[in-house]
Amino acid sequence: MTGPSLRDLDGHDPYALLGVPSTATRAEIVAAHRKQVQLVHPDRPGGSEYETKLLHVAKDVLLDPRRRAEYDASRAQPADPPPSAWDEEESAADPPETLWDSEEVVSGAGPTAWDDPPYREPPTASHWDEPAPSHWDEPPPYWDQPPPPRWQPPPPRWGPPPWQPPDRSVSALSIVALVCAVLCWCAPLGLILGLKALGKPRGPNDRAVALIAVGIGAVVTFFLVLTLLSR
Repeated sequence: MTGPSLRDLDGHDPYALLGVPSTATRAEIVAAHRKQVQLVHPDRPGGSEYETKLLHVAKDVLLDPRRRAEYDASRAQPADPPPSAWDEEESAADPPETLWDSEEVVSGAGPTAWDDPPYREPPTASHWDEPAPSHWDEPPPYWDQPPPPRWQPPPPRWGPPPWQPPDRSVSALSIVALVCAVLCWCAPLGLILGLKALGKPRGPNDRAVALIAVGIGAVVTFFLVLTLLSR
């Protein structure tokens, strides 16, 4: 895992952050780091976490011989020298970069775009002899036609309504169960069919008919059992 780099200093001088000279030893760097961190620690009033981070980065950079050598080498590089008088004279003698910077354009002495036309016409030709064509002389042919109406009337609703199949509110199974429940000796079968129809109703009145069939079938079956047992 690599430590912090020179870019983590955000352009600050590590020697200035720790308050040590460029010839400071490792012991001096560690002692200065401990002292500065105690002053700007975030737990202290007025402390700064950012300054504490910069102090840690400065210590790590100066304690690493390779990164310290890189930083010292970057400090030793001379900055760009100011332009000399010879460079200023050469820049003044250079021609203008664009046409608009020349003296002819500024003073109006040079050629302009209105002196010579790109083509020549006979002296008798004139653009004012004939009127310019206009796109509005004649309207388009589709203007004479009125636009189609956007609203369309609904179709007439005359005549009888369309035939719809009748709604079977009661299924055949419920009816058979009710008939069997009413019959004396078929009451057990009506009870069974009524329970089956009650579990899968197919119409709005199917459940009610199935309940009636189950009730009648249960009562008749009960009396049938009592009659058979009493013999």
